[in-house]
Amino acid sequence: MSGHRSKSSPPPGFAALVARLGHDLRGPLNVILGMSEMLVEDLDGGGPRETARSDLQSIRASGHKLYEIVEALVDLARIEAGDAPVAPVPAELGPILEELAMDLRSSGVRVKVALEGEPGPVPVDVKRFCRAAGGLLGALAERAGKTGLAVTVAQGSIAIRAGAEAERALGLCDEGGARGEDARILLARALCDRMEIAVNIETSPERGGVMVLLTLPG
Repeated sequence: MSGHRSKSSPPPGFAALVARLGHDLRGPLNVILGMSEMLVEDLDGGGPRETARSDLQSIRASGHKLYEIVEALVDLARIEAGDAPVAPVPAELGPILEELAMDLRSSGVRVKVALEGEPGPVPVDVKRFCRAAGGLLGALAERAGKTGLAVTVAQGSIAIRAGAEAERALGLCDEGGARGEDARILLARALCDRMEIAVNIETSPERGGVMVLLTLPG
């Protein structure tokens, strides 16, 4: 496939996952600690309410990101321990993805969900699919830029397209000296592997974008 780069490596091992988690957990924690200090200083100094509101929104967003990472990590541990095995049931994924997209739109991210044909139900563990898809979309949305995200749901597959800026979340280029996927994407790929959902990442230099293709179990 000329001009394209493809990445379909197996899910990361435990050591690689922990190393990336250490990097990605520090970012939100630093935001929470730094913004909290600034908020206290603003309140002590009688600063404007809008500044305090902005700081609180940053704290909330960072806390939500940490929560998603921890929940996915704990869920993976429960699967590996056999305490909570994957339990697929037939589900239509279009409405599920639309609901996830609505959450992102409320944060100002452009997300379009489209159906290709009339895709029917597929067997998935709904809660874990939501966690994995939410992690993928959230990580890509952070770097999607003005182009936003385009999600296409077909029978047996889901394609998520984003602009070239999203390459950083997928570990396809360096970011501040740290190369590797966003922790949410690493965890999403690991969850997908447990659900037998194949994840393939492709880039197209000519079009200036990336695509994450999820191939669903039959």
